[in-house]
Formats: sequence, structure tokens, C-alpha cells
Amino acid sequence: MPTVWTIATYAVTYSAAAARARVKYAPAVIRLYGPKKKNLGILAFYDEKGPLPRSSYSVAHGVHLTFRPWQFSQIYEILRSERPLYLGWDTRFKVGGIFSGKEPIGEFSEVLPKRG
Repeated sequence: MPTVWTIATYAVTYSAAAARARVKYAPAVIRLYGPKKKNLGILAFYDEKGPLPRSSYSVAHGVHLTFRPWQFSQIYEILRSERPLYLGWDTRFKVGGIFSGKEPIGEFSEVLPKRG
């Protein structure tokens, strides 16, 4: 059964990876926090070389979801524009993700020009 947490805030970190060239290192990380600044986990963006590390979960560190750098801007936009947002982890299938709450059909953040 999936476990779901509400995402309240996030923090973005970009780092230079040269100092850690011998270990698998995520140069871009988004840390997710719940209410009362509770650590929920991280979204880690690994370079295109080699296999992507598996996503994981531990009680001590929370959810660790792994992505490629080209996915950063899409995920960052979701964090910036959607509310409410949730972090989920399914212990049976060992898969997780972020997702939004239900929204009305056609909701959009800017006005579109009328057609016709």
C-alpha cells in the first residue's frame, strides 16, 4: 500500500561534482519538506552517464527519487505551480513520485487568447 505525504516546502541545490568524481553524485537535488519542516526526502538528478541509481525509501532518510537532468525543469515547474502537492512511495513495488491534488478541467495559470 502506498504511503503519501503532503509537500509543504522545497529547497533546490546545485553543486559542482568534480570533487566527488569517484562516487555517484547528483549535481542537482531538490529537498522536500512536509508540515513543520519535516524532511520527506529528495529528488536527485544524476548525469546521463551510466545506469540511474534506484529510487529508495528509508525511515531515517525518507524517499530518494532519482531522475535525469533533462527532467529537472519539468519537475521544478510542477513544484512551483501546483497546489496541493504530494510525495508518494509504494513499498510493495518500490516506486515513488510526486503528484498533485484534483483540479478542475481546464484550469490554467494564464489567460489563453480566444479562438475564432
